Amino acid sequence: MQIAVPVSRAVVHVESRLARLVVEAGVAGGGPRRSEGLVEKLALALEPIYRRAAGAGERADGFDAVYRRLFSEWGYEGLIDEVVGEHPLLLAGIDEIWVGCAERQGSAGADLGGPELRQLGISLPQGLFLEPDALRLFLRRELLHVEDTLDPEFGYRPGLLLAGRLGAMENLARDRLRLLWGISVDGRIARRFPAYELLRAERLAEAREMYRSLPEKLPQRLVDELWSGPRPRFDELRLRACANEKLFEAYLPDARAAAGTFLPGSPCPLCGFPVARIVEEWESEERTRLARRIREEFRHWRPELGACERCLEGYAVREGMWL
Repeated sequence: MQIAVPVSRAVVHVESRLARLVVEAGVAGGGPRRSEGLVEKLALALEPIYRRAAGAGERADGFDAVYRRLFSEWGYEGLIDEVVGEHPLLLAGIDEIWVGCAERQGSAGADLGGPELRQLGISLPQGLFLEPDALRLFLRRELLHVEDTLDPEFGYRPGLLLAGRLGAMENLARDRLRLLWGISVDGRIARRFPAYELLRAERLAEAREMYRSLPEKLPQRLVDELWSGPRPRFDELRLRACANEKLFEAYLPDARAAAGTFLPGSPCPLCGFPVARIVEEWESEERTRLARRIREEFRHWRPELGACERCLEGYAVREGMWL
């Protein structure tokens, strides 16, 4: 069973199980109304069900009704209604919103589905309802991401970012895209709600960690532009997440020109993993021998493309050489 909450054009359905878990968590750990005797209120609400219900099925339905009513009366429903109502562009593009319980860690989020992608599913951990500010931030982030995907001007396209490349590189590109897009989302939220400006420092720390092999100025420039500048299109974010060259062009063009043909943090032409530098000198007898060996496995590789030191060491060991 679900709770139906009308919000503008869309109807929000809250899973009964989520309502029960949230109410029980509120009783155990507090929540928006933690000082008003929740334990006694829940006991008084459930007691008539035990006395009147004739069977297990009737009792379960009665419990669901009580939990749904308390979920609304104790303000949890209003938290959802409040944040969803802040997104008129989203509401114009969907018909129904289904709010359920996140079944496992990391599964919380929002996704479009249903006929013509006009239904929005939101999975939430019940504990978030005990921290209203954290719940509002989570929903604002998720719903603004969804608004972007619905906006034709943004040009969102699902699918692989690096078709035909190593899985590790695809995962890295997705992590970078998630960061770039997330910084843009947080910056737009902070413009509307200035209290979120403190998130800027957190995003800068994430960018420095993600791009630790790149010049130190780049994360700062990247965050400044995405936070305060206009929203990039999806293809721009995708290219910057997949190719360091595009990243430098957008945020640090002077460093890109000085870096030459290889940009620190770019993938090794052989293994595909991002590296700080590559070996570009192949004139010695040992390096020439290794280059021939590499060409046997990578027919399109050329010495001028270079290779990372770990790949070179691996081939040297296989050839019985010491570099």
